[in-house]
Amino acid sequence: MPGAIVYMIRNRDLPVIDLPVIGRIRGLSGPFEILGINAMIRLAILWLAINFLWFPAAIWLWKSRRKGGMMASGLLAVSLLFWFGFALPFPPLFGLLQAGLLAAGWKSLWRSKS
Repeated sequence: MPGAIVYMIRNRDLPVIDLPVIGRIRGLSGPFEILGINAMIRLAILWLAINFLWFPAAIWLWKSRRKGGMMASGLLAVSLLFWFGFALPFPPLFGLLQAGLLAAGWKSLWRSKS
């Protein structure tokens, strides 16, 4: 992701990715493309920043804190917009898995006083 952002900033275009079976595709191309390259760069940077918020959510989930579950649920919802906007094929599959695991373990999360 950071590499794609740097590429977009330097070349003012989307990166091209060579995939063995599919061939060449433009990375991060999707519905957000109609907004222009400047908006795409800003949205990619925003999405990268949002992805860094998974670290505290993961730590809180590891410690069985409900605030980690709440944060992860919110991040999944926000990430869904970016997955759609950048037309990413695989993250929604992992998102479904994460949502299922959150739902399955929700009762084991406890409320913390901090």
